[in-house]
Amino acid sequence: HLVGLSMGGMIVQDFYHRFAHRAATLSLVDTSAGFGAASAEAKRDFLARRLDPLEKGLTPKDIAPGVAEVLASKYASQAVRAQLIASLSALRIAPYKQALHAIVTTDFRAMLPTITVPTLVIVGNEDVVTPPAASEFLAQQIPGSSLVRIPQAGHLTNIEKPREFDAALRSFLEQHAQLALSVSA
Repeated sequence: HLVGLSMGGMIVQDFYHRFAHRAATLSLVDTSAGFGAASAEAKRDFLARRLDPLEKGLTPKDIAPGVAEVLASKYASQAVRAQLIASLSALRIAPYKQALHAIVTTDFRAMLPTITVPTLVIVGNEDVVTPPAASEFLAQQIPGSSLVRIPQAGHLTNIEKPREFDAALRSFLEQHAQLALSVSA
């Protein structure tokens, strides 16, 4: 059972593309099929907004409060915001830059209709990083998938709404638990 959030969701899609026989289910959380449909200008803008502060000498700790505000919904508690800031402050710059470049060069749109395992798509209704429309696209393109929208949650539904997130994921995994027994190594 593969579960991936944000960039992790793209990694899950890539894993499935390479090793479909090893996946029992997919859970794609606050993610997209990549930036394949985005214009070159949109890709440049995405990278510039995230990389320019670092290129100007700011550290992850410097940018963490602003990034946390984008990731979190307006409903996020101060404790959630503090957790995000602490996590973002610990980012290593080189891997962060590599991840950003990977996001804009990823395009799994053509692969989505080939997914044959049960798939759960989860998104926070307030996610502005990978908006609900991106998750709706995933759910529309993946045959038999289901979509769960979590109210009052931003990009990190598991942190902002852990009970709702856990309930949705647990229900899905319990429903398909036996499938992992038939997956080949």
